[in-house]
Amino acid sequence: MPVFTRDGDVWFDDGNIVFVCTRTGFRVHKGVIACHSTFFLESLSTVDPLPGREYGVLRCNDAAEDMRLFLRVLYNLECPELNTMPLEDLYCLLRMGRKYKADRVFRNTVTALQFIFPSTLDDYCS
Repeated sequence: MPVFTRDGDVWFDDGNIVFVCTRTGFRVHKGVIACHSTFFLESLSTVDPLPGREYGVLRCNDAAEDMRLFLRVLYNLECPELNTMPLEDLYCLLRMGRKYKADRVFRNTVTALQFIFPSTLDDYCS
């Protein structure tokens, strides 16, 4: 039986997959995650529920804080606007969006960075 502590922010009792990062578990819905990530769309189809459980477990090598932020953005869980997030959070979302092929997360993060760091003087002054 996998040993993990359930996350206090991202844990849905009706979820059917648990991502475990280090020792933190995030129980989410395969369908929701697969809608946002082609990586998970492909890889979650092979994860079956554990015997006696309603969910499967997928171990990830990400930091729990990174996965929490990524999942909170996917689920729109009281996240601030991307252009008001700290740069380290935006960097995390770029990495996670690219790694897990979550195109919307990646594109929205790039757009937020373009807003924060305009490429022309006219954009900066407007």
